[in-house]
Parts: sequence; C-alpha cells; structure tokens
Amino acid sequence: MFWVRLDTERAGFASGIGFTPAVRERWPAAVGAAAGEELADELDVLIAGRGVEVAGDQVKRVPAPFEDAHPRADLIRRTGFRVCCAEPLPASVDTPGFADWCTERLEALLTVHRWQLANLTD
Repeated sequence: MFWVRLDTERAGFASGIGFTPAVRERWPAAVGAAAGEELADELDVLIAGRGVEVAGDQVKRVPAPFEDAHPRADLIRRTGFRVCCAEPLPASVDTPGFADWCTERLEALLTVHRWQLANLTD
C-alpha cells in the first residue's frame, strides 16, 4: 500500500503492507534471506537520504530459526511494517503541480513497495 496524508502543515508519505497471517508467516523468511539484504540496503539509503522512518510493531525476541545476532534481527522481529516520511506542505499545495510533488515522494518509496510485492504476496 501507499499512503498520502495531509494536514494543515505537512504532507506524509508511506509504503507498507498489512500483516495478514500469510504475510506474517512469509516476513521473517523473506527478511532473513538474501532478499532481505536488498530491503535493508534500500532502507539505509532512504533513511540517510530522505529521513524515512521504519515503523510497525515488533516482538521482543527474534523468532526461530533466526538468531538474535542476525544482521537484520530488527526487521525480522517486526509484526507490522511501513516506511514513512513527512515534509512541510509546499506552496504548490493548491495547484495541479502538487500532484507531481507528491508523485516524486512516492516514487522514492517504490523500491521498498516493489520488494514487498515480490517477496510477500502471491
């Protein structure tokens, strides 16, 4: 899913996935495998370049068969996942150009969105 949220001062953007029972089962394996390294690398880029935050609930312990020392333990422990960021509203908020501005921000999240589709859905 993609989200756009507006209030009187900011625009927020996010990509995430609802953790259905099937996704909850697939998540640790996908994140713990080599594909998870791709996601972690992209998250590092987005955090450094866009100030993106990773959000979602987590369990306290890394589920088996993974170890607490796994390099992506923080991601494996998640029981919900979304990446999100927010920016002040631009002056173009009441013009047709605002849609383009929003599109640019959502495009920055496309790699994560595509990873979710490729690794977590049928």
